[in-house]
Amino acid sequence: MSVPLPTASRSQDVGDEEAAAAALTEISRPPALSRIAYFATGESSYHGPTSALYDDSEQYKKKANQPAKKIPEEWVQKGLMAEAAQQRQMEAINHTSGKLDFDGVDPDLGMHLLDLHWSRQHHSFCITYRPAFMRDMAHGGRYFSKLLLNAIFFGVSKFSPRSEVRSNPDDVRTAGSRFRQRIKELVGQELDKSKITTIQALLVFSSSLFALGEERSAAWLYAGIAFRMIIDLGLHVDATLLPNLNTMSDEDVEIRRRVFWSAYLVDKLQSLYQGRPVSLQEIDCRVPITFLDAYEELEHWQPFPYPELPTHPGAPAYSVSTFGQFCRLSVVMNRILNKVYTERSTRRNPDDLLLDLRALHEDLERWRTELPQHLNISLFDTTIVNPPHILSLQ
Repeated sequence: MSVPLPTASRSQDVGDEEAAAAALTEISRPPALSRIAYFATGESSYHGPTSALYDDSEQYKKKANQPAKKIPEEWVQKGLMAEAAQQRQMEAINHTSGKLDFDGVDPDLGMHLLDLHWSRQHHSFCITYRPAFMRDMAHGGRYFSKLLLNAIFFGVSKFSPRSEVRSNPDDVRTAGSRFRQRIKELVGQELDKSKITTIQALLVFSSSLFALGEERSAAWLYAGIAFRMIIDLGLHVDATLLPNLNTMSDEDVEIRRRVFWSAYLVDKLQSLYQGRPVSLQEIDCRVPITFLDAYEELEHWQPFPYPELPTHPGAPAYSVSTFGQFCRLSVVMNRILNKVYTERSTRRNPDDLLLDLRALHEDLERWRTELPQHLNISLFDTTIVNPPHILSLQ
């Protein structure tokens, strides 16, 4: 996905007038079928038309059909990127002042593992949203949890050369075992209430277990809980379509979209490799593949340094556009799994199956053709060293 970056206005006066006019423009979009029910405890959950909690009153319908006031995406993007830039500066300040909560882990080791995460694991699925996580790690906000922190530590321990992450310093296979034990202690406390940080933690943990090979059943089960929480919170429907969630901040909307699509992608990859039905179906979801915080898009990426290896020249991260293209590819993967590899596909008419195969092939060809130039790379060109997440996209 080619992510647009803010550009300078042609004229300050004309630009302000056009932006103000755009901000006041009312647009009409068909409302989502979903409703978010609020309870006396302050909690909320998603419910569709068949639920007894579904609000089908005339008052709600009138509110749902009211045109929304749309703020220009460029304004939203600038705000998100400004916050991301500020929080990136605050990371070092909060660390040196001792404000970061490492859940008892030595701060030096904790920062080492977080640096590994932001360099490697983070770019694969964009499950974690760095500005909010690091900010709330210092201030105890809702986008940080000790469960998510330990899931991150567990996932990147296998990349760390430090012996402190191993229960047996001489056995690399024991890397992260202390964090896995901590996850088991914390996860039981988080299963009674759906939270975005719990979803993120389960997705990170599940992906790490899946990569180990022999832990695929555990990975499948943890991911399944995350998918249930996705639906419970209504993350599978874009927040901008839900009239009773119009008080959400731009950051909230950005995080919800990223968490949903990271879960959607994890779902397709695990279903594909394990030969199992998908959990999040395209027909049940309504979230645009639109990510407005492009701070990490052109950020200079370098692999985590190891003293014994030569210096890597680095390259633009292209993190956001790579994630967007992974999401688009996962939609095609969903169609492939449903049309070709379901239990009933073997009983389909061969002519119908052939038509589907041709349509799916066209979908894949279109996806490849529409790749932005900076992602449509040649694997045989050794003059450019691409980050691993871009190579994985190929």
